[in-house]
Amino acid sequence: RKRAKHHRGRVRSFPKDDPSKKPHLTAFMGYNTVMTHVLREIERPGSKLHKGETVEAVTIIFFNPVVLVGLVGFPHTPPALN
Repeated sequence: RKRAKHHRGRVRSFPKDDPSKKPHLTAFMGYNTVMTHVLREIERPGSKLHKGETVEAVTIIFFNPVVLVGLVGFPHTPPALN
């Protein structure tokens, strides 16, 4: 993979709209800042690792404070959303 051309990411897909729910936030921007590892205890009865410790990779994502600026509504019409 190449290094990113732009610092800001993009939303690649949005969840399907459910008309029964109230308007809500569907996506917001986050920045992949660092990858690291954590040591955690496994709680799986019956597993060989039960009560043991394992090291796992984690990604820490930085999110800017979200400020709501506006809300746009689209009425349903026969051909599509307007």
